[in-house]
Amino acid sequence: MLFRFLLLFVALAYVVNANDQPGRLYTPLHILQNLQKEPPPPPKSEFSTKAVSTNWFRARVDNFNPSDTRTWNMRYIANNQYYVAGGPLLIYIGAEWAISAGWVQGGMPFDMARQYRGYLVYTEHRYYGLSRPTSDLSYANLKYLNVDQALADLAAFIQWFKANVAGMENSKVILFGGSYAGTMAAWMRQKYPNLVTGSWASSAPLKAKVDFFEYKEVMGYAFKTIGGQYCYDRLEQAFAEMERLVAIRDVRRIEQDFQLCIQLDVNNKLDVWNLFSSFGNSLAGIVQYHWPGNIESVCNVMTDSRYRDGMAAFAAWIRSQWGNYCYGHRYVDTLYYYQGTKWGGESESYRQWYYQTCVDFGYFQTSNSTNQPFGSSFPADLYTQMCADAFDRSLTRPAIEGLIAKTNEKYGALDPKVTNVYFTHGSIDPWSAIGVQETQHEASPAYVIPLHSHCTDMYSQSAKDTAEMKVAKEMAWNLVDKWLKE
Repeated sequence: MLFRFLLLFVALAYVVNANDQPGRLYTPLHILQNLQKEPPPPPKSEFSTKAVSTNWFRARVDNFNPSDTRTWNMRYIANNQYYVAGGPLLIYIGAEWAISAGWVQGGMPFDMARQYRGYLVYTEHRYYGLSRPTSDLSYANLKYLNVDQALADLAAFIQWFKANVAGMENSKVILFGGSYAGTMAAWMRQKYPNLVTGSWASSAPLKAKVDFFEYKEVMGYAFKTIGGQYCYDRLEQAFAEMERLVAIRDVRRIEQDFQLCIQLDVNNKLDVWNLFSSFGNSLAGIVQYHWPGNIESVCNVMTDSRYRDGMAAFAAWIRSQWGNYCYGHRYVDTLYYYQGTKWGGESESYRQWYYQTCVDFGYFQTSNSTNQPFGSSFPADLYTQMCADAFDRSLTRPAIEGLIAKTNEKYGALDPKVTNVYFTHGSIDPWSAIGVQETQHEASPAYVIPLHSHCTDMYSQSAKDTAEMKVAKEMAWNLVDKWLKE
């Protein structure tokens, strides 16, 4: 507790003591908010005319220990506007975010509930939003936060829901999920085929990986493809120049151009790594949730002839994001947001998700590739060190590698050997690099949508859809229709 207070004191001191800098602090939390969030909910359908309800399911704290009788309330949002007895149960799966009503009032899951007279439900993942199994988020209590427990929650929920809704005893179950929730949708069908008829896994990472350097490679591909070679080159020039300045220990330009709250200590490798990671993550949010105009807006600045080099252009873009703030760039500034153990704190959900990456998935987006423009200054060791510092010293790099290997052994990584799963990815989605992009089994087809990014395919069909997006959505309709008729 004292350490957290000191971290907060240091962060606040930046605002007071930073000389000739803006008077407000831009924190790593602002960057995290752009990366870890619910897939943007779709517009409310014109056919959504009935109020949805928020309800609770009594789940077990430990699904795998029969002697542990503790329970907790798992939140879900339900829409039964079109349900008739015998209709399917359609579940849009929540993951590392708080659920909201949007995904049961619009989008493809809603359209399918309307078409097939189904009951549409949006479930909340344990430890996120208001679904709180334990009294706090201490390391000891986080042991119940893992994908195995979350899948077991869904399995128990499906059985309970079907038993308690009239006319649903023999109903089929279709799952929808995007990002980590897409992973869960695929693994639910793999692990509980007796409960799940079919799953649509959008943008689902299936291969757990500590050194996920491919994320930045796809980011680079996205900037080159959407923004052009010159934009890519200027980004590469920006990171190269910043790394050169660090190497010669002359970082005054970095401090001034990027409005750092205090001096950059080039002798503190964690601070240097954290700063470069922050730069990369600022761009990652643009690519991951790209919509026409997003990447272009970055490249408009990067290629502006008013800026003498790539670093000047990148600094201008960063300042446009940070506004009249100075940036708390130090390692402890980021670590602070992973150390809160109380429910309802300003950084809630970031600690939980980071814990899951440390013990289940890795997914650490590193610079360990020369096939990308973002330099080489944020290695996997930055993120594994943060696991140890945020949670427990036992989470060393070898220990984390071992945990991640177990996930791949259990679920098969990119060879899940599963049927009745539809895998979709956008070609410029960084997560596609560790997802199934080629059909391995005719019963579980894969489709890659050119020039689209993360979780963009579950919105309702639209005349504005590209030809390839239209194909992706038609395939979804055909598969769900087939699964429900089997």
